[in-house]
Amino acid sequence: MSCISRFVPSVFPNAQTIYNQLLALHSHHVCCFLTGTFALYVAGRLNGYDGITIIVAMTDPSVTPLLRWLFQKITVPTFAINHSFFFTLVNADDASLDMFHYSLSCGNITIPISILGIDTDTLCGPLWNVDVVHFVWDNFIRFIYKRYALALAPHSTASPLPELLFVKHYRVESDGWKDGRKCDDCVEFHKVTASL
Repeated sequence: MSCISRFVPSVFPNAQTIYNQLLALHSHHVCCFLTGTFALYVAGRLNGYDGITIIVAMTDPSVTPLLRWLFQKITVPTFAINHSFFFTLVNADDASLDMFHYSLSCGNITIPISILGIDTDTLCGPLWNVDVVHFVWDNFIRFIYKRYALALAPHSTASPLPELLFVKHYRVESDGWKDGRKCDDCVEFHKVTASL
């Protein structure tokens, strides 16, 4: 059984820069969320992090032109978003997987960042950044029992800016072998483990 809740960050280095960077992407209609070792570090699950991973819904680039730069459809090895966030392409070896590695600079802060594209345009609604979190967790990431992400939710009446949500997804005990999408070896393993 899956459960989704919010978590309270235990540490949050460069909090304002991270929020403003997500806000800049949001202002350009990029549907995305932050995850990976940075999210685990913020949640207190790791002692450090090696960079930031941002998962982006690859929607129509005519509607979201920034996607052309993020995914190097137009070769631009260095570009800026809102004259504040400077992306420098470090590695495009995984371009066939829609993954690009950048160095992100803002002021005196430089952070390694990976942009991973998820090919979907079916996500819509008032919580689209949060919707893409659920979509990725439900369709692409399997056999992980705890997942953490940071995503912007639309603003409330109390604030004109979107709220940064710290989202945690986890599984609780269930009859895992009844999931038809699991491989035969996994089914047998879960049956034996559950019977002990």
